[in-house]
Amino acid sequence: MAQISGVCSFHTSIVRVQRTGSTNDDLKEAARNGAPEGLVFVADYQTAGRGRFHRTWLAPPRSSLLVSLLFRPEEYIDASQTPWIAILCALAMTDAIKEYTGVVTLVKWPNDIVWQDGKKLCGILAEGTYYGKRPAWVVVGLGLNVNLNPAIDFRGLGEPVPSFHTGEEQLPEDTATSLSQILGRNTSHLREPILQSFLRNVDIRYRRLRRRGLSQLRDETNSMLAGMGQLITVHGDTGSDIKSGKVAGVDASCALLLCQESGDIERVYGGEISLYQSISQ
Repeated sequence: MAQISGVCSFHTSIVRVQRTGSTNDDLKEAARNGAPEGLVFVADYQTAGRGRFHRTWLAPPRSSLLVSLLFRPEEYIDASQTPWIAILCALAMTDAIKEYTGVVTLVKWPNDIVWQDGKKLCGILAEGTYYGKRPAWVVVGLGLNVNLNPAIDFRGLGEPVPSFHTGEEQLPEDTATSLSQILGRNTSHLREPILQSFLRNVDIRYRRLRRRGLSQLRDETNSMLAGMGQLITVHGDTGSDIKSGKVAGVDASCALLLCQESGDIERVYGGEISLYQSISQ
């Protein structure tokens, strides 16, 4: 496989399929069988796509960019820092979206890309296995809503998504958006150029991570972090509240920093935040 300054290029080995259960599952199996870093799986349609907390990720065929990447970053980071690989991919995707649409998006901790109104544009799921304190491999899957209408295209595919704020159900159009919705036009032709730009940007950031460590990646994340300075509540996977405070950024371990009224900083290492109400105000 071709190399870029000692780091695999994510352009050199791309497996494309029309239909699969999950690109992440396919790539995890390849990783277990010794597949090299830099392998990329792309699908037009997933029948068993998922997000965090075992949520279903559904989209009509060829409406979304569905891609998974294989990293073997054991020489560069330890196990506690693996969330940064997902963040690296999120930043690469925000660059690709801006390059081909002009749309400025934000990174929502810990693993989403949202538009300025807080609606979800891209979901990210990182999965891996570890050798002691080092990651043996990490698979990062992304699902970018490219050309679809959440009010129409999602409704026939699955159940409404749960609302952490009310305990009730929210329709997909309340929480999700797409490039076609934002731009008001058909964007199906953008799937491939956005993919290629995304992979280029992953190469650049991953090479930089190896040379310089995490400091620049952290600075970029804090400059693109959704909800910065806003009062939010972090929820667990059952909807229970964990902590509240004003978003003050992320630290070197990728923990979310919440500033309390006292001025103390609380660190949150897992959970989910809802930004729809606060960003849109």
